[in-house]
Amino acid sequence: MPELRVVVDEKFNRLLDKIVERGLYASKAELLRSATIYFLMQTGILKDYIEKEAE
Repeated sequence: MPELRVVVDEKFNRLLDKIVERGLYASKAELLRSATIYFLMQTGILKDYIEKEAE
């Protein structure tokens, strides 16, 4: 799997840490993958991509 690295500010990083600490996700990487998929689904980008790949 390709690896992507991003830089976030300390405040956002602490927020991500708190979400993970509560047990909603196993890691920040899992949290951000989930958020990305949710965003792509909500905007219709993922559906368009899947339909295009099926052609």
